Amino acid sequence: MYSIDKSWVDTHINSNGEIVIPEGVQRIEKGAFEGNDKIKKIIMPNSINFIGPRAFSDCRNLQEVSFSSNLQVLGQNSFRNCPQLRQVDIPSSVKIIYPGTFDENTSLESISLSGKLDYLSADAFSNCDNLKEVHIDGIERIDYNAFMGKRNINKITIDGQEFVLEDNEQLFSVQKVGEKVALVKQSKDNGKFSTQCINLEKNTSKTIGNNVYLTDDGKMCYAINSLANTSLTVLEQFKKSGLSQLYIYGGENEITPDQHSERINFNLYNIDDLIQVKSQIEEIKKKIIIPNVKEPGREKKIYGQIVKILSDNMRYDEVEVDDAARLSNRNLLSLLNGKAVCQGYIEVLRNISAEYGIQVESVRGSIPVNGKKSSHEWSQVKLDGIWYDDDFTNYREALSTNKLDSCHCFLMGARSDGVSSTKYVGYETKHKLHNVGKTLSLADKKFLLNYGRIQQQSKQQSIQPQEKEKPVEESIKDEVGDEFKPKTEEKQQNEQEAETKWMHSLQACDEQVAKMQDGAKKKQEVVKLIQNLEQEKRQERDGQIQEENQNNEQR
Repeated sequence: MYSIDKSWVDTHINSNGEIVIPEGVQRIEKGAFEGNDKIKKIIMPNSINFIGPRAFSDCRNLQEVSFSSNLQVLGQNSFRNCPQLRQVDIPSSVKIIYPGTFDENTSLESISLSGKLDYLSADAFSNCDNLKEVHIDGIERIDYNAFMGKRNINKITIDGQEFVLEDNEQLFSVQKVGEKVALVKQSKDNGKFSTQCINLEKNTSKTIGNNVYLTDDGKMCYAINSLANTSLTVLEQFKKSGLSQLYIYGGENEITPDQHSERINFNLYNIDDLIQVKSQIEEIKKKIIIPNVKEPGREKKIYGQIVKILSDNMRYDEVEVDDAARLSNRNLLSLLNGKAVCQGYIEVLRNISAEYGIQVESVRGSIPVNGKKSSHEWSQVKLDGIWYDDDFTNYREALSTNKLDSCHCFLMGARSDGVSSTKYVGYETKHKLHNVGKTLSLADKKFLLNYGRIQQQSKQQSIQPQEKEKPVEESIKDEVGDEFKPKTEEKQQNEQEAETKWMHSLQACDEQVAKMQDGAKKKQEVVKLIQNLEQEKRQERDGQIQEENQNNEQR
């Protein structure tokens, strides 16, 4: 017998729930024991070298496993959700442990890893939150995220050296590159990081008061959760001090052994690139109107503006012409290039949202594409205390073209009963999802997307210079009315005729004075003529005013 599958299993379980796999079997195929609650103990012969994906997943009563000493491959999710399994001793012959291999083994307290294992990937022990002891021997590289979140681990043995955490400390991560180890701890009192840097070869150790990451060549660089944890000024200071790289550990991109050997690391950035990215984020923030702290739906209104701005400035692009493109469209560099695939969109969204304290988490899985399952990454976002499904990749175009009405992908979505959208539209996930809130109406979504524009218009109106208090004469002008409106052609003609009339009167006066002989008499006559003219002018003006007042009263 070369391999075994589901058809073999049920007939070989004894009354104690024990299965003894016969000598000569080399492979346990995909899903062979999946979901079998009768199994309590498995004994493998040394002939087995391969355990396929999900081979023992969801065996909820499995308590003990005796592995083959020649086992080389532990497939993805092969022992996922075996909640009674308390201890795992992985033989030294194993070369690869895939992500999710022991996911959600909530009773697992102790693991031993040794020998030929080239690389321990992130998420191999995800959601094993009760893990207390880890024994590591001879492993070449341990990923930064391999033990992240395992805060109950209190003792770690690495290549024979034992490290015990103090009562006020909790483990944040364990990294290993060759003979160099970085043991990152976090204070339970104030959340501050410290890193114990160990050189196993030279038997030396020193402590640094920061969270650090080990690069492929064993060098150290700072590690932060998102760009919201730093500023442009600090990034510039890093550059001046000679720091050339920064690791952003909050991203969900998995790094495979092959990618490490190809020098591909989605979460490790050059400082110069991050300065440009942070500058771009600051420009985006200038376009976002921040609601009042007490305003209902505050985070939804901020997030709605973020996705709308990004939809107008980024496009989907899955072209991978070289290693640089494989990086730039899957991480924060996609913000500079204006093009991304799903992983890049999520990382950009996560970092911008973090600027406002909004939590975005990646969800990895698959979606149906042309009748087949295609790997995909989307997110869940926590807004105003409630989690929502959110697949920016698949609604981005609808936002950019204002066709949200015809878009069926979820934007802050869920079913009306609050069931996650991913559970009923063909989305399949590789890990546990949050419970989500009920979906928002289409009208509410449109309002959230346009909130910034609405507020911007209101803001522009509110900052218009207020009218100064008018002088008395200006107020009188408003009350009088027609006199101070633009003059009509008829009114201009009447005024010109009146002016001509007065000019003729004055000329006639001059002519009469010129005919008089006596100087004194001349003077008296001139004065009298002028007085008569002024009286006529006053009478005419009074008549005009009286007429205008009557017109105003009628209006």
